[in-house]
Parts: sequence; C-alpha cells; structure tokens
Amino acid sequence: MILSSAFGLDMFYPIGECKWKNKKVGLNELYNLERKADNFFDVKQKYFTLFSKSGFSEELKNLSSQRKDILLFD
Repeated sequence: MILSSAFGLDMFYPIGECKWKNKKVGLNELYNLERKADNFFDVKQKYFTLFSKSGFSEELKNLSSQRKDILLFD
C-alpha cells in the first residue's frame, strides 16, 4: 500500500514474507527482511510483515511487542 504525500501522509510500505515451514520463524528471518528492505531508499516508513505456518519464536514475539513496525500473522 502506498499513501501519497499529496494527501498529507508520509509514504509507507508493508514489506513482508510468508514462511511455510514446520518450524517457528525467528529473528534471523526478520533481520534478512530488513536487509532486503534497505533497497527502498525513498521510503520513510517501512512495516515488516511476517506470515508463518508454525508461529514465531519468543524472541521475535517479544521484539514485535516493543516495535510498532513489526507485524506477525500465524
């Protein structure tokens, strides 16, 4: 989703991946996604969105509760 600054809103992008594995998604997947998102230089606000078949590690869930830019769906 792109919101135009013409409407007084900063542009933001949800950047995500879907993991269909039999193990929980952890911090490494988030860090890899953040590195990939570095290619979007002109984006002011990025939301890192992860979808998982098997849930998320406790470390990733804890980090997502501290940061508003991480969205987890299982």
